[in-house]
Amino acid sequence: MSLLLLARVLLVAGLGALGSAPRTSRPAQVEERGVVYWQAQRPLRWRDFQARTCPVQTRAAERALGACVATGIAVLPCADARGRGTFQVASYLNPSHSWVRDSSSFSNRLTLSHEQVHFDINELYARQIRVLVADYYRTGRYPFGAELREGVTELLLAKNTCNNRFDAEAYADPIGGAITRWQVTVRQQLQELAAYGANACACR
Repeated sequence: MSLLLLARVLLVAGLGALGSAPRTSRPAQVEERGVVYWQAQRPLRWRDFQARTCPVQTRAAERALGACVATGIAVLPCADARGRGTFQVASYLNPSHSWVRDSSSFSNRLTLSHEQVHFDINELYARQIRVLVADYYRTGRYPFGAELREGVTELLLAKNTCNNRFDAEAYADPIGGAITRWQVTVRQQLQELAAYGANACACR
């Protein structure tokens, strides 16, 4: 399960930076400052799930869940080497809010695959945001106004809808066929946007 409520808070916090003064930046490391950044060569591990209790505060939800991943997309203003304003876009996971019931459970191989799809969906929408930001950068349009902010907000809402659809299909297919189908689909979509991968998150 993707922790949508927490993710939404983290995402809006990132959006709050839109319109702020740009700053210089550097590429993020895979693990830094208490978060794990998405990287193709670094899949999720159970040690990334460090929350001691289920973040979903209902008994029914806690009984139904095996794990819960807290992901976010940071959209932060920065400046390139020539001082041009743009944005750094990073897809990350917050381990302190990501929870697993029992990491030694036999069924958890499928559960970890489920949570990895959520993290991959997060990166997919981060890449779509990078496409949007890159278009503003290439065309020289002012990046710190309402138009770009609205475009980013629409993509974040679409990400939440996508996560909900994935959960619904996965829970309706406990054997794991839906997870496999989503793995293939999301990987294909990530490949189509390979030029906007995680290594492209830093200002140029």
